[in-house]
Amino acid sequence: GQVAEAAVALGVQREQQEFGDMLVGSYQDTYHNLTLKVMHGLKWACEQCWPRYILKMDEDCFVNTNCLPAFLAELNTVSMGLYVGSLFSRKKRQVICEPSASGTCRPSRDSRPDEYPPYPSGIGYILSLDAAEKILEATQHVHPIPVEDAYIGILAEEAGVQARMSACFAKHNVRWHVCNYRYLMVIHHLSPHEQEAAQQSMLQAHSACRHSLELTCWK
Repeated sequence: GQVAEAAVALGVQREQQEFGDMLVGSYQDTYHNLTLKVMHGLKWACEQCWPRYILKMDEDCFVNTNCLPAFLAELNTVSMGLYVGSLFSRKKRQVICEPSASGTCRPSRDSRPDEYPPYPSGIGYILSLDAAEKILEATQHVHPIPVEDAYIGILAEEAGVQARMSACFAKHNVRWHVCNYRYLMVIHHLSPHEQEAAQQSMLQAHSACRHSLELTCWK
């Protein structure tokens, strides 16, 4: 997004020109605009990349690159309409409406205004290309809200895309055992040092945990 600090804006511009690895939108780069940033990324991926799958994740997440690509290519049986991550419980999906945050409420025409539909945490979720395209299409008649992961859930419900639960996405970093890396795909809240340690555990799990259960389905 756009930033107020001239030096930062210049640095972003140079990075984009030199490496071509950034999308820059016309909106302000604020936490309140996270929904716009996520939708911008999805739109770019669908229109420019045409991937089979899209992984959206937070920057402080570890991705198990030893398992996830192979699983998607060889074992995943849900190649169409896939929208999977760590779903929030119904209690966590209650809509909180306050005068200072009225934008977080769903439109009054919705049949369940007090709770959001099932949706995975924004720490990390996977969409198949067709699901992402349907979600983008739904933005034409569903107004955005600041809670980006809940908004994706609202769009998915509108588009008829079912959210799936998977224990492979961990919302918390709890010092996982090496063998947990045989099935964990995304782990949230890791520092740079912990990212390095997780990388080593991932590599060790491939040989040290041969007799442990390995992921064969999303559950």
